[in-house]
Amino acid sequence: MMTMNLQGPEPLESEPESICTSGVPAMDSAIVVTLPDAAMEHGELVELISGAVSASHLLGLPELLLYASAVQLPGLAVAAAEVSEIPEGFQLRQIDAESGELSDLPANATQLSVDSLLGLDRACQAA
Repeated sequence: MMTMNLQGPEPLESEPESICTSGVPAMDSAIVVTLPDAAMEHGELVELISGAVSASHLLGLPELLLYASAVQLPGLAVAAAEVSEIPEGFQLRQIDAESGELSDLPANATQLSVDSLLGLDRACQAA
């Protein structure tokens, strides 16, 4: 496949980076993901974290915060150990059991759904 420069018919020297690995300048904010109460299989948790890491790279956001119930946190920690390139700002946080509130939610956070991150990971794996 040849990629053409928009300025003329000359081909570019190299292929463009995959959308799953290229990024944009950092925006001093965070990606926040809230897991549903329903149990997820280990493989889905790995896909979720991998998709969240890809989103973090794509958006150039330095923090990646995953909120889950106390029951889900150990499974997330095990799944995270299987994902490469976890960003330095990766954190697992517990949802308040009584109120269901997210504690210490950063200002200007980008909230992404579990389904969108699972889809992103599957798209990146297929690329």
